[in-house]
Amino acid sequence: MLKVLQRGVQAATAWLYRRTHRQAPPTFVRVAYCVPRQVVLLTVRHADHDDVWPIDWHTPLSLAPQRYGVCVYRNGHGANLLRQSGSFVVNFVPDAWAKVVLACGNASGRDVDKFAANGLRRRPGRAVAAPRLEGALGCLECEVERIEDMDDRWFVVGRVLAADLVAPAAQTFHVSSDVAGG
Repeated sequence: MLKVLQRGVQAATAWLYRRTHRQAPPTFVRVAYCVPRQVVLLTVRHADHDDVWPIDWHTPLSLAPQRYGVCVYRNGHGANLLRQSGSFVVNFVPDAWAKVVLACGNASGRDVDKFAANGLRRRPGRAVAAPRLEGALGCLECEVERIEDMDDRWFVVGRVLAADLVAPAAQTFHVSSDVAGG
């Protein structure tokens, strides 16, 4: 069943890419996305301004002390808030949120309140100023330890100050240029 879903997503992605791009995706992209990656929603707060956006480049880095890494587009509004605030929350969201994930990824927090536009409810963080998302399966509250410049991206190393697992459930995975349920 998963292989059928993956083939369907790959065919749809190839069709969409041909319609919207002049050239095929680079081999790097095709290789990097040959295995689905879990999509999470990052939340940040700086100077009473909140933002939320999806990422799929994230990973645990260390258990003692607990560290988590996220890769963000350096010119994004949320990334700049993250850098200024020094903290963020990684929200692990259920598969049922796929449309919310896409909506948050297709709008800028500079222009729109993505929380209000998508019916997202904030919960206060326990250890950082950034909000948690109500209904998330789990979250990691992180304080920025360092930011590595990776040309068009920043790799952010966060020390986990609070971690909660609310309920395991189906999650959303990024496959090629599309989102598919896991």
